[in-house]
Amino acid sequence: MTDLQRLLFLDSSVWMTTRNGLTALASKHFIDLQFYGLPEEEREKIYWNNPANTYLYTANKAIVDGTVVDLYENISNEEARGNLELEIPDRKDLYRHRVVLSHSGRVVFRRKDVERFFNDRGHEKEFETALRFWRTREALLGEINKLGGDVKFQTEVALQLGTVELIHGALALTLKDPLVLPPTKQFGSAVKKFFKDYESAIKISGHE
Repeated sequence: MTDLQRLLFLDSSVWMTTRNGLTALASKHFIDLQFYGLPEEEREKIYWNNPANTYLYTANKAIVDGTVVDLYENISNEEARGNLELEIPDRKDLYRHRVVLSHSGRVVFRRKDVERFFNDRGHEKEFETALRFWRTREALLGEINKLGGDVKFQTEVALQLGTVELIHGALALTLKDPLVLPPTKQFGSAVKKFFKDYESAIKISGHE
């Protein structure tokens, strides 16, 4: 297997992992904005519970956490990359984030850099997490391009099958009676625009 073939094979996993993670983060941000974006008095009139307490929200958050772990493991897989030294600027922060996720209780981390990451709440800075996902995939694509390769699927914040329904469900379950959300087709237009703006923000921030 050539170096290019190795990277293309590695990217087949990194692309899907990154895609799912970015979709989940954008979904989480959209839901949070509908709830926390309202003044508290207005929020109490609309919601009887926080959407974060729904199973749908929790399942979506698990995708984000899983992406941190899977993405780090993929780019660190020596067997997959062979003798190639990949330039992945966010590798260290992905590692720190992965370690923090593995310790759900408060601990004193042996590594000072992980302790600093935890104290700085790096694992809770979700837009920075989205940037790490995006930049990691783009860095891998850069390595592929150096070898003259190309890929079919570019990095994106994708509105995947079921995304709108998940967001709609998490919000609808927590609305007070008799309030209802618009039908998913109409509701999906707002989600689609948010995802497009979210991707634009990542691209702009990623080049700063």
